[in-house]
Amino acid sequence: MPKIPIKIISNETEKSKECRTIVYIDGQNFLHRCTESLIYSGAITSQQELYNIDLRFIFNKFLSPSTYEIRFYGVAKVKIPKITENEVNEQYRKIVDNLRRVRTNFVKQGVILKDVGQLKIRETKPCKKCGYILSELQEKGVDVGLASELVKDAALGLVDKIVLASSDIDMLPAVKIARQLGKKVTYVGFKYQLTNAIVKRTDDIFEINRLVVLEAYTSALNQLLDKHSTIEI
Repeated sequence: MPKIPIKIISNETEKSKECRTIVYIDGQNFLHRCTESLIYSGAITSQQELYNIDLRFIFNKFLSPSTYEIRFYGVAKVKIPKITENEVNEQYRKIVDNLRRVRTNFVKQGVILKDVGQLKIRETKPCKKCGYILSELQEKGVDVGLASELVKDAALGLVDKIVLASSDIDMLPAVKIARQLGKKVTYVGFKYQLTNAIVKRTDDIFEINRLVVLEAYTSALNQLLDKHSTIEI
């Protein structure tokens, strides 16, 4: 009796056939937009108060839960200029501490941190009226790092559906290459702050409104409270 060849398909092979979805987040810019929204809603008064937000709550609005990977592109360290004034030093310390807390909380959510750039604290010009110098965060190299990984993943077949949470126009070349490689690209932006050039060159759009940001912020706070609460019997 002739032997009938049997084709054995391993679990790894089946897994590789599954559609892989990756969310690419332009870290500091994404948090900045969330901060603006939460300040408008009255939930916080500054970015230093935003140390956690439920990212999966946001993306579960249009993606199936547990079927996608979230990557947060940002920096691990902040380059701080030499300052002698105690008040300004304290401001820098709060910024660095906030960055550490944000990263720690995102890791707990299962978010993959990608350190691809540098975050500098830049001082603005003194106010002409009062002389006050405002410090602000300036991110360098993150957009390039994000775009490079996106293209590499698409070229190597490591991703099927790309969810781009960035409104940086510098992402357009990467988006073009990914789509030429047959990848579907969904653009995620904040309502009333979408980049039209990206809207026109992606397959789908998802707008994040202020209510969703507030709900995601509240969800993160509730999860923290649940972990620290005790039930007395």
